[in-house]
Amino acid sequence: MRGEGGNLSEASFTLSYKPIKVIKVIIKLTVITSIITEKLSFYFSVTLEQ
Repeated sequence: MRGEGGNLSEASFTLSYKPIKVIKVIIKLTVITSIITEKLSFYFSVTLEQ
């Protein structure tokens, strides 16, 4: 098992090796996060109104 440094260099290696794949993952995460945030904000607004 490596520490934080090992993971960091591994991540930067992946970034330089497969930028398109990394970008796709980032886009997916952003979309999922925005959907979750939207649903949560809607749920909270409905809950607070009642």
